[in-house]
Amino acid sequence: MPKPHLILMGQTPPPWHGQAVATQILFEHDWPEYEVHRLRMEFSEEMLEVGRFQWKKLHHLWDLIGRARQILHDHPDAILLYPPASAKWVPFLRDAVFLWAVRAVARRTVFIYHASGLPVFTDRGWIRRGIAKRIYHHADYSLEVAQEEIPPHRAFDAYNWSWCPCAIEVPAIPRPARKLDGPLVAIFVGSLQEGKGVLEIIRTAKALKDKGEGGNYIFQVVGKWFSNDFEARAQALRRELQVEEMVDFVGQLTGDEKWHAYAAADVFIFPTHYESEATPIVIMEALGMGLPIVSTQWAGIPAMLEGCRTAELVPPKQPQAFATALRRVRDERATAAETAAQSRQFYQDHFLPQRFIERVENALDAVVPPDAAAALAATTATPPPINIQVYLGDQNPKLGRSLGISRMTEVVFAELAARGDVRLSGISSKSSLQPPGPSPANRILPWSTRNLVMRVLTDHLHPVLSLGAPYPDLWYFPKGFLPRLHHWCVPSVVTIHDTIIQYYSDHYPHWRRKTEYIYWASMLKHTLRHATAVLTVSESSKAQILT
Repeated sequence: MPKPHLILMGQTPPPWHGQAVATQILFEHDWPEYEVHRLRMEFSEEMLEVGRFQWKKLHHLWDLIGRARQILHDHPDAILLYPPASAKWVPFLRDAVFLWAVRAVARRTVFIYHASGLPVFTDRGWIRRGIAKRIYHHADYSLEVAQEEIPPHRAFDAYNWSWCPCAIEVPAIPRPARKLDGPLVAIFVGSLQEGKGVLEIIRTAKALKDKGEGGNYIFQVVGKWFSNDFEARAQALRRELQVEEMVDFVGQLTGDEKWHAYAAADVFIFPTHYESEATPIVIMEALGMGLPIVSTQWAGIPAMLEGCRTAELVPPKQPQAFATALRRVRDERATAAETAAQSRQFYQDHFLPQRFIERVENALDAVVPPDAAAALAATTATPPPINIQVYLGDQNPKLGRSLGISRMTEVVFAELAARGDVRLSGISSKSSLQPPGPSPANRILPWSTRNLVMRVLTDHLHPVLSLGAPYPDLWYFPKGFLPRLHHWCVPSVVTIHDTIIQYYSDHYPHWRRKTEYIYWASMLKHTLRHATAVLTVSESSKAQILT
């Protein structure tokens, strides 16, 4: 019996942050009940790149759209499991492009909201609300990592939802014996940026020093600097407040080094007020290592730590409150073994990777009907007709050599129409050869392609202009040139005409300018490099291509 298909999308490390780590857990799981297609969203390699525009991200976005649409075409009943953006313009617009292109052909969508704040962000203005309604509304299931005041399922009218905190695998590393009279070691792990509370750590150290307690506390700040500018600010504040001996910027630690740093600490401090905070993975790591938690009443943290007897939460940006909480931890060091056991138990009850997997599996099970496999088997018994999308915007009869090529194209149309296993549709302009017959997938663009600029733009952008149409089984280019967005036109068949090749050869260099020859030569090379199959109309054309 065929299995349902699942398109699993997300960013895995690098860079190292909570969402990437959680996504890696999903990517590494076997998913025995599904045929899984893993599409890694490789938009950023460093934390500094997250949420920022880069040209390379556009190319990767086009590639993801093409691959996702191809999978959904091959497996129409596949579930799209997608992580919506954080509350920033660049990732939000990325979602707008991707989901507009892909959700049109995805029958079932499950969103997993790793970052908080998106409903508030999209409600700030009619443009954002309009885009959000188009791309996020009416998901089949909404998995929400954080419990927000305005939850995504309510803002975007999801059909079903559940809370889904992430998880992390924590190794069993023994913690060394503690000296009750030594300094309390408070560890922070995370991205070193203002929103994560790094400056509050420095100010908390100052508050303790001002009370004559500077020698009783050491802050180990573990992580990579988000930017050189913020590093300079933090270092300057540490010098200004004269707490260099209390606050140690350790740098980024991974693997065993990170776990041993947790094991050597007495308490985990996390004074975050980060705008997209959800359920921080680092808090789960600290609990798994047996540490008590001092953090903020912020985002999804109160919900994830509800019922945790070893966690104390204080208002954000309150160094005095953090200092008071750390004093309590230090005063209770005699019960450190009991505290460690309680922290580990809370982690095992809530944040083991298997708990996270179970939450996601339950959502998928709710989306897949019980008889889905039987229905899938029935639909594969009789293959449906082949849907062929033909690009005609580059054929303007009575212009250049298009008349002869258009006649050839019409002959091909007639032969295909006589078959019972083919459905034809076309993309054309008002001046170009028209599609062979009525079809809901036809796209007649409301401009002429006799103008060179409009012709070139249409040649390359028409895959975007046809996104609302059903995805075809095959793209056919009768005039022989693939668009630059060829990733969206897979599989593709082109016809290379010897009339064009020979005409160029016979009239070189008088018929076109040098730049035009360079352009069309590059288009021919691009087409031959990326087309799935190439048809020729004569042996001479084939010979010219091969040579």
